[in-house]
Amino acid sequence: MGLSNDGWGGRIFWDAEFFMLPALLPLYPELAESIVSYRFRTFEAARENATRQGYEGAAYPWKSARTGREVSRGGYSREIHVTGDVAWGQWQYWLATGDRDYLRRCAGPIIVETAKFWASRAVYSSEADRYEILGVVPPDESTCETWGLPTVDNSAFTNAIAAWNLRTAARVCRILGRKPPPEWEEIADKMYLPFDRKLGVYMEYDGYGGHPIKQPDVCQMMFPLEHPMEGKLMARNFDYYLGKADRELGHSFFPSVHPIVACMLGRAEQAYELFGEWEDFFLPPFEVMREVLANDEGIVFLTAIGGFLQNFLYGFAGIRLREDGIEVNPVLPEEISRIIFPRIWFKGRAYSLVVEKRKGRDIYRMEPEAD
Repeated sequence: MGLSNDGWGGRIFWDAEFFMLPALLPLYPELAESIVSYRFRTFEAARENATRQGYEGAAYPWKSARTGREVSRGGYSREIHVTGDVAWGQWQYWLATGDRDYLRRCAGPIIVETAKFWASRAVYSSEADRYEILGVVPPDESTCETWGLPTVDNSAFTNAIAAWNLRTAARVCRILGRKPPPEWEEIADKMYLPFDRKLGVYMEYDGYGGHPIKQPDVCQMMFPLEHPMEGKLMARNFDYYLGKADRELGHSFFPSVHPIVACMLGRAEQAYELFGEWEDFFLPPFEVMREVLANDEGIVFLTAIGGFLQNFLYGFAGIRLREDGIEVNPVLPEEISRIIFPRIWFKGRAYSLVVEKRKGRDIYRMEPEAD
């Protein structure tokens, strides 16, 4: 997403949910609301989009504007993970605000209808007893831009967020006192994620051969999606795909995600080193943030700003939004002794949050703002 030039024409991508919304939710919830409400305003267009493709429910377009219709060209309309990304953003807004009326009127219908899309889009393989999602463009667009694949089968990130969407839709139904269709959780449980047993890592997609990547698909399964992975598996995947990042292109998605995952693994110093990669993304003389290092145009890349802020909120401070409250698990390198958030919003109330090092331990203080 761009500002003060027409680099992306003011269009909306998944960047809104995965990079900008998480930064805005605890700091400026009123601005975060503008993102989720846009998706509700274009909800009917998403339902029409699914119908036009021959599927059920609602399918959000890869790139949209005022009407909510698909405005991307070429094969990018197959980047259907955006539908799950939109549902994820709606759920995060519910977690952050606890606005049950919004869940009932807006977020709930979006999450449920997008689940219907995935249930109709997934294909069952009776031979393997699993569900697959075929013919997609993954978040790592280099598959079609550089490596000549118009689409791939079973993008790990796409399948993971589809499974998340189906499970969360079932949860939403139960919160609202409804009975979810049993097939949603069955499809989620049997959703295929390609895995290389020799390397012990998820494959970015079926047939991935280890080429350099433009975007950190599998790392984004770790954050912000938080797909379940035990520590050693997460570390192995993180190390593998960190080594595959295309440093020549230098996409801002890498420092948006990598430092946070390093914090999740308890690697504070590695997180700080990866955070240092941001320095090269500030373009002089006005220090605006650019999308890729290979681009010296004066675009203000809002996505990168959101990713930069997330390093502090979800990386070093370790904030996570949960149904039963807010978690704070700070991981601070030696170079950062304290981070102060004067005002963090959670469920309509403001808090001050301080994370700091004290006697070799990372601690935090979170106190409600005086009325």
